[in-house]
Amino acid sequence: MRSFRLRQGLTQRELAQRVAGGVDLSYIGRIERGEQLPSLKVLQRLGDALGVPVAEFFGRRSTDDLVGGQPPQQLWQAIRRIPVQDLPILLAVARLLARRRGAPARYGASARTRKIAAEQTFAYRERTTRRPRH
Repeated sequence: MRSFRLRQGLTQRELAQRVAGGVDLSYIGRIERGEQLPSLKVLQRLGDALGVPVAEFFGRRSTDDLVGGQPPQQLWQAIRRIPVQDLPILLAVARLLARRRGAPARYGASARTRKIAAEQTFAYRERTTRRPRH
């Protein structure tokens, strides 16, 4: 929050005065030092006062920053550099993350698909860890 405030050239006092409903100056300082965890309501009011989406306080990009709802270009560039043999592993990780985050199962992760991914991962590990016989 401090970086957003400083980018706008505001003091803690000025920010406290801008917040709808008002907040105490010392409260802003405690939040910035990590001594106080504000409620979601207060975060929303702070975001409004700074003109910043609440998601920005957590270091995540807002959905407005994503082009057409697509992942950032960095992700696509990283995926392109992954060897084809590792793609089943990446797919399995993506499915686990989607499930863990409560996202809908859009990947068609049936039991059969998970079994195939596991078999491919096992086969890849076998190929890459065997030592050649001479």
